[in-house]
Amino acid sequence: MNFYVKIAIIALLTLVLLRILHLYAKDIAFYRRNNWNFDLDSGQVIFSGSESDTDRGNPMSNRTRFYFGFPACIFFALLFLVLVVVMG
Repeated sequence: MNFYVKIAIIALLTLVLLRILHLYAKDIAFYRRNNWNFDLDSGQVIFSGSESDTDRGNPMSNRTRFYFGFPACIFFALLFLVLVVVMG
C-alpha cells in the first residue's frame, strides 16, 4: 500500500473515531445531567440494520444506543484503525 494512501486512511479513520467519541461524550453528559433518564432523547440517532438497501432501518432506543450502539461503533472504528496500522 502506498505510504500516502495509508496515511490518508489512518487520518480518515482517526477523524471518524474522534467524531464518534465526541458524540458519545455528549450523550454521557446529557444523560448524566438528566439523572440517567433514558426516556429523554439526546437527539443522537443510530439506525439498526435493515433487510433492504433502500431503508435505513429502525432507530435504536436511547438505552440501546447508549449501551450498545456507540460502544460498537467505537470498537469497530478502533479495530479498522489498528488493522490499517498493523497490516498496512
